[in-house]
Amino acid sequence: MSIFRTITQGGQVHIHQLHMLKQVVMAGLIVAFVTGLSYFSWKSYNFPRYEWRVLSQVTWAKLMISTTPSEQHAHLYQEYVPLKGKPYKRSCLSILKDSFLQKRTEQIEMRLGQAFYTSLWMALAGFLTVMALWFFMGRRQKQTDHQRGTTLVSWRKLANLIKREDQTSDLSFGELPLLKNKESSHILITGTTGSGKTNSFHGLLPQVRRRGDRAVILDVTGDYVSRYYNKKTDIILNPLDKRSLPWNPWADCHLDSHYDVLAESLIQPKGRNNDPFWDKASRALLKTALRKYAYLKKHNIGELMAFLMNSEDKEFEKFFKGTEAASFASSSNTKTTHSIRSVLSSQIVGFCHLESSDPKEKDNKEGNGNKDNQNNKGNEVSNDHKNQEECKNPKDLDNPEQKVLAHSHHSPDQSVSSGEKEKTEANPEPSFSIRKWINGEKQEIGTQKNNGGGWLFITARADQRQSLTPLISAWMDIAINALMVLPEDYTRRLWFILDELAALQNLPSLQRGLAEGRKYGGCFLAGFQSKPQLEDIYGRSAAETMLDLFNTKVFFRCTEPSTQSWISKVLGDTEETEPQENISYGANSTRDGVSLSRQTRQKPLILPTEFSQLKDLECYVKLPGDYPCTKLQMTYQAATSNIQPFLLRPEKKQEYPTYEEQVETEQVSQEEKEY
Repeated sequence: MSIFRTITQGGQVHIHQLHMLKQVVMAGLIVAFVTGLSYFSWKSYNFPRYEWRVLSQVTWAKLMISTTPSEQHAHLYQEYVPLKGKPYKRSCLSILKDSFLQKRTEQIEMRLGQAFYTSLWMALAGFLTVMALWFFMGRRQKQTDHQRGTTLVSWRKLANLIKREDQTSDLSFGELPLLKNKESSHILITGTTGSGKTNSFHGLLPQVRRRGDRAVILDVTGDYVSRYYNKKTDIILNPLDKRSLPWNPWADCHLDSHYDVLAESLIQPKGRNNDPFWDKASRALLKTALRKYAYLKKHNIGELMAFLMNSEDKEFEKFFKGTEAASFASSSNTKTTHSIRSVLSSQIVGFCHLESSDPKEKDNKEGNGNKDNQNNKGNEVSNDHKNQEECKNPKDLDNPEQKVLAHSHHSPDQSVSSGEKEKTEANPEPSFSIRKWINGEKQEIGTQKNNGGGWLFITARADQRQSLTPLISAWMDIAINALMVLPEDYTRRLWFILDELAALQNLPSLQRGLAEGRKYGGCFLAGFQSKPQLEDIYGRSAAETMLDLFNTKVFFRCTEPSTQSWISKVLGDTEETEPQENISYGANSTRDGVSLSRQTRQKPLILPTEFSQLKDLECYVKLPGDYPCTKLQMTYQAATSNIQPFLLRPEKKQEYPTYEEQVETEQVSQEEKEY
């Protein structure tokens, strides 16, 4: 039965459509007939009356001759009206044989034929005109009318709109110009692997370079270094790259609060459900240790790492005694202390790759042939922390330096010899400072000089990310934090290029940088593949808040459902009035009918599933303000340089104590305890 029902429905609808088409065609033919007749009548009406009289007389004579026998033709007369004079009776044969009347009649018939031929064309024109009019009226009935909300236009129309409003920037995204001075409102680019996200970065960065803007670039693939690195002006930060400048934590801790910034950015929770106690305790230990080493002028990252990771519990407790981190280093609760130290060790493992800028360590390395130097060094570190408890109460201290130290919650050993103190306070070799570079200060590190310009590349190879992710995250966070203390300058342009934002840990300064960085000249160009990546790092609400701070958004192909829904909501909804057609039919033709109505409804501008259907290098662009959205086809940006993305630095030789040395060290520790 379903087959017959389908045939019935199709037949009824089709027959009804044919009936309606017939009515329309008949109406069009009537219009055509009326049009042609009207034109012919108008042309005929304009003929002189005498010509109509001549034509009628000649036509009547022909009619009389054709309807009577030939033997009566000579007796056929009709009333003839000459051009001038009175009417009289004239033979029909003489009228037909009159050359003047024949010539005049031929002229009149020719003119009437031309008028009739033209009227046929006019009828056809009338028919086509009314059909075209009804066609456009029908199509107009099918069109949707935009009422409010966002719209989608071609990129050419959007570009013309931007140009007409004089908002064209010197930066462009493909063939579409960006809005003037809106790069400081930040740009977000999303897209899955191979969709064209990174290619769009390569379209913008050469323009940034031509403008002479400075940039901090996160490069976790080596692609940006290989294309844009200029050894004369640019800087690489990667402890495992030969070209990297030396860096240590103290180089970017100019104020006491900077230690808090470094510790918070370096030590981040590995999961959203972890107990925050362990991370807070690890931060407290790290920043306290950094402050104490800064006071001692020991910018020796190797010694700091060895102490934090390998020192004895008693020694560890003595070092932090009297400081804010003392409760986290108690030897009476070794289980908790060891857990905190394990968390700390896993987060600062990137420090192991840093080169120390302390000349004391380098002097020791030059005499490294003697193993006693290493033992003496270890004993010296132990002795340095042995008498820390002497600085418990600042009221009991007579030395002003000790009072300052105690009030700063530092408790270093103040009983070192003058020679050791002189050696400890030796000026360390300069290390690169991210904060100074952000400030535009000149820096001279070894043979390299930098005047605060160029680009700063923060890099990590794929096989280095596991250990370097906390470090490069801290570097990027320091750079953002340094931006926020610059003098306000809306004309300054300092770019932060984060192609893979999800490759970093949680950056505590990022949200504030996005919210307030505009007045300091900060321009964030960030990209990620899917929204859950950021939600896993920052949490859902924080991720949504950050994403909202990017005003220019570019969306390439995306296959992740929640990201598709989010993009669809970002592009917005549109409210349109659209037609709705209802068809009724029945056995009686009077029941057949079609009704048209218009309904207003709200719908997404782009359906979520449409983002998975985008081609490579094809994207939607949403500019800030009330500008419409557009769909854009990008072009592939071929590599223009072939610089080595990574030049691996020789790995440090790891030296481990022998069994005899370990036994000797344990004996010394036991003797110290008994003493």
